[in-house]
Amino acid sequence: MIGSCGSKRYVGGIDEMVFSHRNSQEGRAVTNQTESDGGWDNELVPELIGRSAQPHHECPVEVALEAVKGRWTTLVLRDLMHGDRTYGALSQGLPKLSDKVLVDVLAHLRKNGLVCRTIVRGFPNRTLYGLTADGWKLRPLLVELYRTGERLRQCS
Repeated sequence: MIGSCGSKRYVGGIDEMVFSHRNSQEGRAVTNQTESDGGWDNELVPELIGRSAQPHHECPVEVALEAVKGRWTTLVLRDLMHGDRTYGALSQGLPKLSDKVLVDVLAHLRKNGLVCRTIVRGFPNRTLYGLTADGWKLRPLLVELYRTGERLRQCS
């Protein structure tokens, strides 16, 4: 069962979930990522900036996490993944989200290059919000985060 939720063992009559690192099960020494042992996963950490011993504001992972942080951000991204939306449609789709927070989330996403705003001329003018190419690239990540969250909920 290791690899899904872990394996169960009984300690003092109490169920306890045991999680273990796959590498330690294989008998290899597990090294901390802060050590430069040449054993880096180049797909996971292709550049030196990602091999830091502490979080760094220029690390690409930290930059991406900063861009999508916030309680409502992923929900706004999810709604925009159905296509461009007006402010009113976004607001209507997330009725518990206040106008101030929606404005802040959209500004944050625009600042980070994930959402663009287009003014459609007419009477009255309409403002459409849509995902940029980088915003669309988050879709598979959000899908996998959702699936992982479902599995984690089942484990708890």
